[in-house]
Amino acid sequence: MHVYAKKWQYELADIMYMSKNGEITKRRIKIYGENRERIFAYCYLRKGFRSFNKDQILASIPVRKR
Repeated sequence: MHVYAKKWQYELADIMYMSKNGEITKRRIKIYGENRERIFAYCYLRKGFRSFNKDQILASIPVRKR
């Protein structure tokens, strides 16, 4: 799954994420940056800054502002 973090930088996105142990969660994140392997974002589910392995993001969609 390719995530365009630079395009979405400072925007909200909903992702489906699979942890290393296989647990799948839906998360709302605010993207702050990326490197080749990871996305750096604030995670509203965990209420803190996290890094997400790009290979473990199953789906992503930007959150539209109303």
